[in-house]
Amino acid sequence: LRVVEYDCKFADGIARLIRDEPDRSFAFVLGTRKGDPNSGDQESFAPSSSYFPPFMRVNPVLRWDYSTVWRFLRAFRLPYCPLYEQGYTSLGTMNDTLPNPALARPDGSG
Repeated sequence: LRVVEYDCKFADGIARLIRDEPDRSFAFVLGTRKGDPNSGDQESFAPSSSYFPPFMRVNPVLRWDYSTVWRFLRAFRLPYCPLYEQGYTSLGTMNDTLPNPALARPDGSG
């Protein structure tokens, strides 16, 4: 396993990695779950969307519910984005990511 990090948008990073390593096949482990906005009809293994370079999506938590995800993160003390602690339950782009109003405190704060 080799971890590669690019400081760019997800799709741009995938395109760069595939361009930099043209003789390899790629699979990426993702955190997509059924019900996520872009999960569509994905299964545990799914090809990339047509607007991405070709790769295989690996979706190990596709059928996990919200509480299973958090039990796993806490049991293994895994790091996660601090925005979840501020009431965000789904992260997208800067334009469509908002705190979940159902998690607001009685005083209206996050």
